[in-house]
Amino acid sequence: MTRLTVRIDFDSGGAFGAGEAGLLELIGEKTSLRQAAAAMEMSYRDAWLLIQAAEESFGAPLIETETGGSRGGGSRLTALGEEVVARYRAAEKKATAGAKAEMAALAKLAGAARALAPAGGAVCAAGRVRCRASGGVSLGKAQRR
Repeated sequence: MTRLTVRIDFDSGGAFGAGEAGLLELIGEKTSLRQAAAAMEMSYRDAWLLIQAAEESFGAPLIETETGGSRGGGSRLTALGEEVVARYRAAEKKATAGAKAEMAALAKLAGAARALAPAGGAVCAAGRVRCRASGGVSLGKAQRR
């Protein structure tokens, strides 16, 4: 299924995208940063760093954590965290609706290109993008950040 992924880059240099939104949603569902990280097949440390970077972008906590105790601790979204996720998903929905025709055309072109690609894939003249028969795209070293 073709889908549009939205990433918002802030003037401050921070960014917020599908990964951050998904992690926050899972924290809200599971009330645990550790369980949310595991559900995303991400280390606890990487999840914590992602949350810290997002909180730095917004200048305030997006989650509240409680350590141990008789209830075992946990995490939950702050009001700001809930609003950030809701507004991100609303922006994503509007962007997807606005780009529906272009996405369909691109999906059609991608399907035609896969049908013509050699079995092992091909590398463009610049050597930066490799198209695989599966339709995946991988970036060469020059394009990675």
